[in-house]
Amino acid sequence: MADEEKFNEYLTISSAFMNVKLRLMVQNPRHIRQDIEIDNVSQKGKILFVFEGNRGSPDISQLMYRFTLFSFQRATLVRMGRFFDYTNIRVFYYNLKKQRIIEYSRQGQVIQTFAYSTTVELIQILQKL
Repeated sequence: MADEEKFNEYLTISSAFMNVKLRLMVQNPRHIRQDIEIDNVSQKGKILFVFEGNRGSPDISQLMYRFTLFSFQRATLVRMGRFFDYTNIRVFYYNLKKQRIIEYSRQGQVIQTFAYSTTVELIQILQKL
């Protein structure tokens, strides 16, 4: 099972999120005929949570672009019924092998890092976000 599939399962098991999406395709505002695949997206109230996984180092520019992408496409995603209206976006990088979740700001700065050693701990972290 791919990491994004495992992480999607953890998001669902945590029962903390609504509208859990795996491999969501979103239209790229820079290239209208191109879609961008997002590993995992979910929602909690008016907050959209974007999770990108990788087995290497995080691609900071990719993570920063997720803020732009979901800000620009908010009306479309809500109108299509993929998400309820949201006012805030939080972007995270995860690495299941290194057992880390890192939250990034719009400027690409690390906001906080969560380390875990078991699946139960990961699910508890997700529940507290």
